Amino acid sequence: MKARTLVITLIVILLVVTGTQADVPAYINFAGTLSDSTGSPLNETVTIQFSIFADSTGGSALWNETQASVEVADGIFNLYLGSLTPMSTVLFDGSERWLEMIVDSETLVPRQLLSSVPYGFRTEEADHATTADTADIALTSTPDNDWTIDADTIYHENGNVGIGTTTPSAKLDV
Repeated sequence: MKARTLVITLIVILLVVTGTQADVPAYINFAGTLSDSTGSPLNETVTIQFSIFADSTGGSALWNETQASVEVADGIFNLYLGSLTPMSTVLFDGSERWLEMIVDSETLVPRQLLSSVPYGFRTEEADHATTADTADIALTSTPDNDWTIDADTIYHENGNVGIGTTTPSAKLDV
């Protein structure tokens, strides 16, 4: 069996906002290089199992996915982690996460520490946005009996609701 080495050349989390929607794609663009034991770049199709762990060694995988038929050309490959097995929204909770790869049944060591991209730091602000921090307090501390809060749903039982108008003329007036 050929010994393989890995040099991670790029891990990029793409934070793409389409239109006015604030959803973040549930996958990570991942590129790397693979070479044989002599350092020569691979030119073949391989199967790669990816796993994310909370520690650099040991422990149980928090997520894993196997990508069959990964084309490696001049040692370079590129794929999307999470495209086959979705990642949980709580997987990246601010704790360190480590990526392990198994290429054609050979585990590459050491695990690689995943890091964020610069603009990813800005997303932390969403956890502390003024409106989000005070929304529940405003609705529950001074109830006016017009709105009902049921888990993550807020609804108005009677009357009209206006968005962009102070005098709504319909159940929902936008």
